[in-house]
Amino acid sequence: MALPRLIKYEQPPRYHQLELELGQWFDTALGKSVLAIEKQILSHILPTRFGYHVLFNGVGPAVELLESSPIRHKVCVSPTFNKQAVSLLCASTTALPLENNSVDLIVLHHSLDYEQNPHGVLREMSRILIPGGSLVLVGFNPWSLWGGWKALRVNKPFKHKHTVDAKISAAPWNARFISPYRLTDWLALLEMEVDGCESGFYYPPIGRLGGYVSKMLHKKGWRGLDERHWGSRLKSKILAQRGAIYVMAAKKMTTCMTPVKPKLKIRRQRVMGVSVSDSRLNREK
Repeated sequence: MALPRLIKYEQPPRYHQLELELGQWFDTALGKSVLAIEKQILSHILPTRFGYHVLFNGVGPAVELLESSPIRHKVCVSPTFNKQAVSLLCASTTALPLENNSVDLIVLHHSLDYEQNPHGVLREMSRILIPGGSLVLVGFNPWSLWGGWKALRVNKPFKHKHTVDAKISAAPWNARFISPYRLTDWLALLEMEVDGCESGFYYPPIGRLGGYVSKMLHKKGWRGLDERHWGSRLKSKILAQRGAIYVMAAKKMTTCMTPVKPKLKIRRQRVMGVSVSDSRLNREK
């Protein structure tokens, strides 16, 4: 039986490089379109989450994505220095220097798409989240047109004569597309219940289109469908979870238990007093 090798000749996955490439991809025209839809979905979710502290981790701009949150104290977690208008915490997402049950809201913007240990990240976020706190996850949906395009192992988007993106990188196709159904199972192990999931951007991975196709796609709103027509309403039910990106919200269901000291009743033995004269009479007898 052959023993395992000590030297691995295969190149390890470049998670930090993937994070950098994904951040650069959000600066392209297609990335900005996806980012605008994600911001619009978050504007419907974050205003209903209240508290004192919100924690952000991801590759997108924290200021724009957390703009609709009513929580004032915003903290951005990053392993390296990053210029943000919010408070910056330089730490690893699997070992945060925060107390247990100390954060009210956590937003992970495509963090699990490039993390080496996504289970450890969720475990650490569940540790610092208060009971009843919310965890908002943003990621790429594998059950979409983009997931099918990634399954074909095509590293470049569709080429079009009207495309203005001169720089085409491997992102986001080299990222990890985690299904929201799989995330539901992972969160259930951490005693977290999923409140719901919204998806958006039903368009193919094309930077810019010209003519009638571009107008038809971009005038239907962030869902990509016209809900006033019965046919569009039927399509919205079929494609409800088939967008390129999804935003999932979960809540920590564990409760804090305050230990109460039991009241122990100690029974003291009653000692009856005996006079000295009575004890002497008993001895003489």
